[in-house]
Amino acid sequence: MTMRAAYLRALGLAQGASQTEIKAAYRSLAKEWHPDRHQGSSKVQAEERFKAILQAYNQLMLSNSDHAAGRTSARAARNAEGYQRRAPGQAYAQNFQRDQFWGSQFGDAGKPGYNP
Repeated sequence: MTMRAAYLRALGLAQGASQTEIKAAYRSLAKEWHPDRHQGSSKVQAEERFKAILQAYNQLMLSNSDHAAGRTSARAARNAEGYQRRAPGQAYAQNFQRDQFWGSQFGDAGKPGYNP
């Protein structure tokens, strides 16, 4: 049995289940087996079951090739276009020259080296 099949079985699903079915099964089982809904000795069993359900859901969602490929291709497209993250002030500083502002507001008084 493959890992995917084991994860699907943990969620009570058959092979070929869609992303929507996986999500619905996870939500249903997570509600049922959440440790806060159990008391005493059954709480320990619920914690173990809940962990297994959570792991199965996470692995199935990460292995979903459409989801992973979409995220990767969007990142690759941004990098190919030369997109780079900048600090908030960097973009402003690159598009704004000090002399442009000060010169328009105060004439030569805003330029470096001005001495009245």
